[in-house]
Amino acid sequence: MSRSRALSLLRRGLATSLFAAKKGMTPSDAAAELNAIRVSRREALALAAAAAVPFACGDDPVEPPANTRYGADVRVAVVGAGAAGLMCGYRLTNYGFKPKVFDAATRVGGRMFTTNSGLSDGQVAELGGELVDTNHILLRALVDELGLTLDDLFANEPAGYRRDTFWFGGRLVPESEIVEKFSPLAAKMQAELSAAETDEAKFATLDDMGMKAWLDAQTDVDPLIKDIIAVAYLDEYGLEIDQQSVFNLLYLIDFETADPFRVYGDSDERFHIHGGNEQVPKALAAALSSGVELEQRLVRVKSLASGTVELTFDKGGTAKSEEFDRAILALPFTLLRDVEFQFELPADQRQAIDELGYGTNAKLMAQFTSRVWHDTHNASGSTITDNGLQELWDTARGQPGTSGLLTNFVGGQEGVAMGEKTPEEQVSDRLARIDAIFPGAAAAYRPNTALRMHWPSAPFAKGSYACYKPGQWAFAGVEGKQVGALHFAGEHTSIDFQGYMEGAIETGQRAADEIQRDLADPGSALRAAPRSRGSLRKLRRKARRAH
Repeated sequence: MSRSRALSLLRRGLATSLFAAKKGMTPSDAAAELNAIRVSRREALALAAAAAVPFACGDDPVEPPANTRYGADVRVAVVGAGAAGLMCGYRLTNYGFKPKVFDAATRVGGRMFTTNSGLSDGQVAELGGELVDTNHILLRALVDELGLTLDDLFANEPAGYRRDTFWFGGRLVPESEIVEKFSPLAAKMQAELSAAETDEAKFATLDDMGMKAWLDAQTDVDPLIKDIIAVAYLDEYGLEIDQQSVFNLLYLIDFETADPFRVYGDSDERFHIHGGNEQVPKALAAALSSGVELEQRLVRVKSLASGTVELTFDKGGTAKSEEFDRAILALPFTLLRDVEFQFELPADQRQAIDELGYGTNAKLMAQFTSRVWHDTHNASGSTITDNGLQELWDTARGQPGTSGLLTNFVGGQEGVAMGEKTPEEQVSDRLARIDAIFPGAAAAYRPNTALRMHWPSAPFAKGSYACYKPGQWAFAGVEGKQVGALHFAGEHTSIDFQGYMEGAIETGQRAADEIQRDLADPGSALRAAPRSRGSLRKLRRKARRAH
């Protein structure tokens, strides 16, 4: 699943290479055949979204103490009013519990954050999570459940429309060239991963290797492909590639169960919630019987002899403690590592909390009097480039009016540097580079519309989303493990959708299901849905560590 358009292309390129090798076809012929199945694949996923049901967690239940309360009498705390925490609180309310939800911020929503500040034509910008994939089934089902709608960003595309622009070395690079040149790398990736999955020492050696070092060693791979991978992963995970595990690349798809048809069509960034994504957490919060207690910073988690948990919060310098039968910690590990734990956690989970990498992505948005990329160049505006901009897309797609709204998404050192100067100065620094790709764009910029979200310095996030550094794929699967009365949720704990809004929704649902399973009124039952195939890669690692 991909946050960046470049990574979506690499996934398609890898799937094409596998399909071509299996069928004895050229990559271009394989791409044409795979392209033909994308519509039917999306239709199937749309049906799956309509039929989506909550799914239970896969671990064994934790035996509750003899004096355990059940149902509405259970004292449940949810810490974190982002998408994961609010989804958990919402589902617990549906199940008959009365959770108390806390957050240190002054608003709900976390990294789902919409604004219309200074924008014309009734448009909105997303400071946080923005695009929804076709296979984000739980999020799409929740949108429908809440009475919201999705805008299809691929609707009404004109003939010859260029959905993705790849601008490298000062030129427009055709997608066909990228797919063709990517083929030699596919076999190397599959061979490395196959060896690592059967040899623990090989896995550890590779996991300790940075992605850049591994790519540098592939001397027969075209430099263009290396450049595209560098930009794609810089955006996708938010850290420089020498700070990322090579498994972030090698696990681009699951080779053991690789379905080219699925890979080719799933991760498409096709939808956006009409009117803004923040409507989801706001609607979830509004449905809570006890609301959300804001400006409550968690400072301590303490295990009590009764099997319950005591949480201590600070508000304006005043501390208060409260006992709960269950607590869900739906905070990024960047925040949780500052909390005092008088609660014994497994060593690997404690290490993950302390060390898990987080991206330094930032977003810069600017409004234009017209959509030059569309009107003049017959392109969507979605761009991957090595000219320092990294990634662009038009947030105005599917929105009212004729104005354009370019989002510049960057990670790594550039993400950190995005916090410097003013937003207007940052836009000014970029206009010439945008104009080189889409001539006429600079002249169409509407002054004083610049917006910026600098996630590395956001006090209630301290980063964009989880990113495995070298050696950290050993954490895979432990981040969300229940420990006694303590549960964990958030995109960073997701098996399949780490780093996505879907991951937040999925893990909030999972944590609520854990409590429903353990503490619901006797006789209640859960419906369980099978895990998707994508989870197998992490579950394999988890299973191997246990033996």
